[in-house]
Amino acid sequence: MPIRVLDLVNKRKEITVEWEGEQVKLAYRPYSQIIENQMKLVAESSDRGATIEQLKALLLWWELVGEDGKPAPISYETLDVLPSPLLIAMNRAIVAAMYPNLTSDANTVAG
Repeated sequence: MPIRVLDLVNKRKEITVEWEGEQVKLAYRPYSQIIENQMKLVAESSDRGATIEQLKALLLWWELVGEDGKPAPISYETLDVLPSPLLIAMNRAIVAAMYPNLTSDANTVAG
């Protein structure tokens, strides 16, 4: 049976990110050229704003709540108030899940 492009783009994967003894469950878009292009830009930059934009594009859902106990929106404003080490942990966990054969030393996919 053929695979529809839209089905690939709309796929979602769930992972749990561990940070500072806490666990954050989240879902992200694993397959999209837009996402891969965004990831390349972030890899070439140490800019916090680029990391936030990447996560905003990748994330579909997360178990983060605001002060009112309601789900926190996945927005630039919400991501911008999160600690940088958490943003980095989320980004690294997504990259590791998307590219399990990626070696961090060589920045290449192991074959």
